[in-house]
Amino acid sequence: MYSSFFFLLIDSLLPMFDVTFPAIPCTLLSIDAKDIMGEEHFDIRHNITKKRINVHGDVIEVRRDGIGAPKVEKPLQKHGGRLEHNEIYCGSCYGAEMSDDDCCNSCEQVREAYKKKGWALTGTHLIDQCIREFFQRVIDEEGEGCNIYGSLEVNKVAGNFHFVPGKSLHHSNVHVKDLLSVKSYSYNISHRINRLAFGDYFPGVVNPLDGVHWEHETPNGIHQYFLKAVPTIYTDISGHTVSSNQYSVTEHFKKSEPDQPDSLGVFFSMTFLQLR
Repeated sequence: MYSSFFFLLIDSLLPMFDVTFPAIPCTLLSIDAKDIMGEEHFDIRHNITKKRINVHGDVIEVRRDGIGAPKVEKPLQKHGGRLEHNEIYCGSCYGAEMSDDDCCNSCEQVREAYKKKGWALTGTHLIDQCIREFFQRVIDEEGEGCNIYGSLEVNKVAGNFHFVPGKSLHHSNVHVKDLLSVKSYSYNISHRINRLAFGDYFPGVVNPLDGVHWEHETPNGIHQYFLKAVPTIYTDISGHTVSSNQYSVTEHFKKSEPDQPDSLGVFFSMTFLQLR
């Protein structure tokens, strides 16, 4: 009996996006991607930048997406209890301490301790410092919006990438009192697409979603954009070529049903046409 192994080479594509959500704070906004090959990526942070904006659209802070915020009151001590009056804070490094005197007083310090050990820190929703810093950011950003921009590397097959509000909150390992402090699970997914492109610029290119603005009076729901991308090769008079893509789009909004509270966000579903 003979066995054959087949390797499927799949081209990749680099969607470049710049989207503003006037009513969703940056901490509560995440981006996921998945395709028909079964590849899934959740809460993507690589090559992503967020701008916190106020109700007038003014920029409050620009940050690369990731962990990092001031610690909050009464964090968990290395010995297992909460910080007491006049006690010096020394947080646990969750097994990554290099000596008995090591302390990790922030989520980032826990990450660095794991990095020095050569370990991967994947369960930040179980790390006390990360949980408490996350909720402090949620409280600090109440009433704000977010401009998120960057790029993704996706397989050139049918799939989607989507912006999801509040997912990180619902999936966090937190106490009921912490959830109550956030006050609401309703999200206004009004948004403005400043730019969405699937390749390098070339003269005459038209990205049909650039500048599109949608206001949603109904909280929660799914706004879906169905995109068909076609490869395009532009050649100028000097013979220089640019390999890029153009796309067409249709869109649809669906209100979330009461029994489907997780059905919300802004989705970009992609199919790719091949030139013959």
